[in-house]
Amino acid sequence: MPLKRNHVKSAPQAESADGASLEARAYGALRDILIQGGFPPGEKLSIRRIAAALGVSPMPARAALRRLAAERCLDLSPSGSAFVPLITRDAYREIMRIRTLIEPVAAADAAPRLTKADIAALEQIAETARIARAAGDEDGYRRGDRLLHQRYYAAANQPLLLAMIESLWMRRSAVLAMARPIMPARPDADDHQGLLAAAKAGDGQAAAEAARREIEASAAFVLARVHFPEDTTPPAAGWKKLKRIAL
Repeated sequence: MPLKRNHVKSAPQAESADGASLEARAYGALRDILIQGGFPPGEKLSIRRIAAALGVSPMPARAALRRLAAERCLDLSPSGSAFVPLITRDAYREIMRIRTLIEPVAAADAAPRLTKADIAALEQIAETARIARAAGDEDGYRRGDRLLHQRYYAAANQPLLLAMIESLWMRRSAVLAMARPIMPARPDADDHQGLLAAAKAGDGQAAAEAARREIEASAAFVLARVHFPEDTTPPAAGWKKLKRIAL
């Protein structure tokens, strides 16, 4: 998944630009790509390449990488280099189990608060994502999937909970990257109809159950098909077709 300059301004920043703002911009761009599963597992994130791609100096790029490492979304080597984590099966199971515990809470609290306008926007996002997947645009689908869940959960008005959820999305980034070639084959199609129906009914319990089902179905599919670092069996078909990020 290429790191495009349209995520941020491409022009060099003036010396008077606020350093914290540049760090926040670099962090936001990297965070979005991690949530999308845009970096392959084990990828070394060069400060110079990140800085050049984002149009910032090395200092805010380094600060953003260290912030992500502090949030356990990246790993740091003894020399200070940042790497995309290699997630084991057990670590992935832990991430997904925690997601099944906290995302249903956000969905349950959000569903009764979603307005008709909110639901209409969510339906449009879901349809756009569905069309993207049908056309073979898995990156487009992942963007829609992320946006739908972010907007849905944001209605719960619990920013700390949403931040925890997004941190888990970032942590599972390497697995999402590995799974990208096979995700279009998921039999359930992951079309979010359960969440949308619960929102229309204002039914928090149904929303919680729909969120849990989505996570459990995704985890079961990935665990059955993806080749994890400790696996001794051959990787699933398509795994070696993983595209590396262009920086």
